[in-house]
Amino acid sequence: MSQTSDGVGNVVIELFMREDSEQCRRIAAYLKVLQASRTGVDVKSYDVIADRSALARLWQLSRDYHYEKAGVPAVYLADNLLMGFHRETPERIESLLRIRAYVRPGCRHCADAKRFLDQLATRWPALRIEYHDVVNDPAARSEALQLARKHHARAVSFPCIEVAGRLIIGYQGDEITGRQLESYFLPAGPDSHLPSPQSTRLSPESGANMRHADAADDAALHVCRASTTRASMFAWPVLLIGQEETGSTVTVRPALSDVTDDAIPDDPLLDDPLPDELFPEEVVGDVVPAGDVIDKSASSEHDRQTDEIDLPVLGRVRLAEWGMPAFTFAVGLVDGFNPCAMWVLVFLLSVLVSIRDRRKILLIAGTFVTISGLAYFAFMAAWFNVFEWIGLLRPVQIGLALAAIAVGTINVKDFFAFRQGVTLSIPESAKPAIYRRVRRIVTAKSLWLALGGAIALAIVVNFIELLCTAGLPALYTEILAVQQYPAWLDYLYLGLYIVAYMLDDTLLVASVVVALSKRKLQESHGRWLKLLSGTVILALGLLMLVRPEWLT
Repeated sequence: MSQTSDGVGNVVIELFMREDSEQCRRIAAYLKVLQASRTGVDVKSYDVIADRSALARLWQLSRDYHYEKAGVPAVYLADNLLMGFHRETPERIESLLRIRAYVRPGCRHCADAKRFLDQLATRWPALRIEYHDVVNDPAARSEALQLARKHHARAVSFPCIEVAGRLIIGYQGDEITGRQLESYFLPAGPDSHLPSPQSTRLSPESGANMRHADAADDAALHVCRASTTRASMFAWPVLLIGQEETGSTVTVRPALSDVTDDAIPDDPLLDDPLPDELFPEEVVGDVVPAGDVIDKSASSEHDRQTDEIDLPVLGRVRLAEWGMPAFTFAVGLVDGFNPCAMWVLVFLLSVLVSIRDRRKILLIAGTFVTISGLAYFAFMAAWFNVFEWIGLLRPVQIGLALAAIAVGTINVKDFFAFRQGVTLSIPESAKPAIYRRVRRIVTAKSLWLALGGAIALAIVVNFIELLCTAGLPALYTEILAVQQYPAWLDYLYLGLYIVAYMLDDTLLVASVVVALSKRKLQESHGRWLKLLSGTVILALGLLMLVRPEWLT
């Protein structure tokens, strides 16, 4: 990378060649056309026969990218080493000078990413950026899903950015994702404080090494690499060619390969291996210019910095991240205060207390609460995985918002007109069967039979109570899905939600075990709980309908 006095950066393309090679002369001609036709491209050619330091550098790069042997022509660009020259090479080079960003309307992270790219566009005129609207263009969403599968991503969220043979999913702000993107544009070295991206090695035969590494997850940021070899030495900048989120692909100029066919050979593969006697054992290290050889220690330090950035709470924490635990706990706590589940538990405890055996009460009621929590967790995890794939679509959000508004309105109505008209309470017809199950638990002669009955009751009650409480978990799992967290953090938040959800039940069981007192849930209590949950559901539903970006 080079930079002019006015702050405009040039993408450096390094060409390693031999003057006596016809293939090298052809790729040099192609790169000459590329440099003349695209602003901001700086081609640097090295004759590895005449320049021993260039030969040493080529051998070093070949080792770093796991080539068995160095050959010419070789092109080093955007942390990719392309060896040989065939018909796919020009398109591969141009793809390294192109960024594809998949975005959706109403996405705050997408807007932040576009703003950051706008700033980079004023400094780096070499690259082309394409925007694809995944909501209004079904083909764009299909492309994004294909990219996610290609890079072995767990799921796709937006923005989704294809850059330098990598896939970056999500945008956490300029200090995290912005710095990660900036690291592709700046050279990595001992003085750099930016994380070094991993390299993508391209084989001469296929143009791409398809040995994919697992996606590296982080809080709202996933960097999926085609392979993991070395840290980046040169970086490359961006040019914005379209700023509107439209349903069609941004139009770009014709591929340069269309005007350089004469420079492209018909042979399926052309590269000249260097003779063994040119292996530069005596020049590796000292003869290579300072800063050109990739520094392993610097790379390791950068990798540690990347880990610190990628891990939420344990690393660099953003405002949106430290706010999510409190939000999760609050919504889970409100969800736990629903009259359906509490009514069954209170009735169970009121019957159990008559046996006057704290140990048995704790075992039976504790089993009921534990199984209820596990069943609810399974329900929310299933719902969350659905929203991981479809919840980001605006029509799905609108439908969910309207359903939440309806549920919230009904719950608020129940505060003023309890059991009049439409209601989302456990129906009276279901209560006799629940009463019978509770009494069988208490009168069971065997403790194991009582525990089995408590487990069955918990499962049945949780199935019935979905009618009462589906609004909040559906809204929460949708909100969690659009945060773009890694899988382990998603389920950690679901676990925190369940802890908050079961907190009131846990305290209720503890109080009964300690006091051995009977107290039934009165209708007035249920009405207030309905008002509380209905208000929260209604508010979240309205936000998702008119301001969905506030929930991300």
